Amino acid sequence: MAASFYAQLDRITELLRTRGRVSYRALKRELGLDDALLADLAAELDLGAAPRRREPRAACSNGRGRQQSRVAPSGVR
Repeated sequence: MAASFYAQLDRITELLRTRGRVSYRALKRELGLDDALLADLAAELDLGAAPRRREPRAACSNGRGRQQSRVAPSGVR
């Protein structure tokens, strides 16, 4: 008897937690998944979405809330 959907989901979650990342190919082999079930599990875990990173924003002043520097850039007099 095949493991239930949520049992497989829990197993994948644990693999991701311990290994950090797991390929679709490895999941298919390890859990004996077919393409349709793997697609359903991936959708449930949102594996297809790229991880959202917060990129540091460049520090810049728009003149509001920050004191602007009075030092001229090099080469400017």
